[in-house]
Amino acid sequence: MAALSMKDAELPAATTPSALASAGDDAGARDDASAPAGDEHTQLQERMASYFIGALTSNLVALGDKLGLYAALKTYGPCTAGELAEHLDLNERYCAEWLRQQASAKLVSTDEAAEEFWLTRVQQDCLVHETGSEASPFFFGGGFMAIPGLAKTADEKLPACFKDGTGISYAELDQGLTCGVCRELGVWMRHALVPSLKSLPGLEEKLQKGCKVADVGCGCGMALCIAAAAFPASTFHGYDIADDALRLAREEAGRRGLTNVEFFNAGLAEEAMPTEPTYQLIQTHDAIHDMAHPEPVMAAVRKAVAADGCWVIGDMSAMDSHAANVHNHPLAPFLYGFSVHLCLPSGMSAPEGAALGTLGIPSGKMCAMLRDAGFGTAEVLESWNHPLNRYYIAKP
Repeated sequence: MAALSMKDAELPAATTPSALASAGDDAGARDDASAPAGDEHTQLQERMASYFIGALTSNLVALGDKLGLYAALKTYGPCTAGELAEHLDLNERYCAEWLRQQASAKLVSTDEAAEEFWLTRVQQDCLVHETGSEASPFFFGGGFMAIPGLAKTADEKLPACFKDGTGISYAELDQGLTCGVCRELGVWMRHALVPSLKSLPGLEEKLQKGCKVADVGCGCGMALCIAAAAFPASTFHGYDIADDALRLAREEAGRRGLTNVEFFNAGLAEEAMPTEPTYQLIQTHDAIHDMAHPEPVMAAVRKAVAADGCWVIGDMSAMDSHAANVHNHPLAPFLYGFSVHLCLPSGMSAPEGAALGTLGIPSGKMCAMLRDAGFGTAEVLESWNHPLNRYYIAKP
């Protein structure tokens, strides 16, 4: 950046390189309200700079994941940029610059001369160990695949949404964005879904003996495929309206060799959920707040759940009000950020949409919606531990 080559004396104090450099340290951790008045501009600028640094780094994490740079560093590191480039048949100069940025961001490790690069075990867990025998519950790299699609949505679609109040359905999303969201949500599914299902009284026995299970708003099918693999005697049906997501779901089932899974486009009359009691378990993960009209879906689920069945719903751990979320929720910038890009537009993608947004359903509202749909009981599953979601169970 040209401004950073100028002498400090020629720049306003708030834009000095030293002020920008401090943005990556603890910007965002301090309470601006407690800062001396003379520091407020600098501290806000540092906060903004930290977000800009994060945006650039996020793009390069997505790129590193896409090109296999992290996986190659695990396999071949410590290695030089030239060696890494040779292994992946990439350009050495670009690899060198990417490695330097990643090392300065502390995502990749390097030596004092910044000539050789590698990943520690912790870095491998967070950036490489997504699936397989080394799969880690700390993996966080997959969600960055959504970053280019989020930027595209913000640039190409959101301005019109802001002007005319229309929305964007999940069926319209960029495939990379769909995959990134799927990979982000899939970490908890792989490590905690089956044990959590087994914790529900009587459910494991039903699933082991063989029963019917549905996933409403199944997306890319990750949750359904994981459950189907764990309980091969049961039959699993996934319902969604997004063709790309359903295609990915069918591909996932095929990769796993599953024969007890089938996916349906719920938007087609011939593939809609049954209207009579059918399923001993229905599950929905991170979908209710996205729906333009959740009430009819809830009513349809009520008809499809068996008399001895249940509906398990995961939705964001919203506080009781938006004010509480804004002031007290530790992940509010992240969750409201996703809401503006994805969840709110989805909830406004049909006329008179509910427009709930990511944090639009606190626990009291969710339980009330379930009772209004005809469920006899609805309560929070306090024992289900999820980093983002609150889980509920509803019974006829």
